[in-house]
Amino acid sequence: MLLTRKPLYLITFSAFYITSVNATEEFRHRVVFSGDKAFAIFCRAAVSDDVQLLKQAIARKVGDLAVSRKRVLARVVSENGVKCNGQSLKAFSKQRHAHDVYAYISNHRVL
Repeated sequence: MLLTRKPLYLITFSAFYITSVNATEEFRHRVVFSGDKAFAIFCRAAVSDDVQLLKQAIARKVGDLAVSRKRVLARVVSENGVKCNGQSLKAFSKQRHAHDVYAYISNHRVL
């Protein structure tokens, strides 16, 4: 009985993996980044509503943009900060209904 379950699990996992890979490829084809690609990850975090990706992007810019994560976040969301589709990161995440990213940006005290 255990042998018959293994192929079923494998088929289910394979179908899930193929579906997620296809969705990721489709996502990549629908979203186009222009401008400074080094900051595209911030916009990608808003498009996918991925707070973990946003946190990683902030951590990677410590030392380049500012000396701490809080200050990086402050610079990224400032008036002259990262622009996504011509909008501030905060406005863009709100427009894209990226509720988690918008909440993270809004709830963290910016210096």
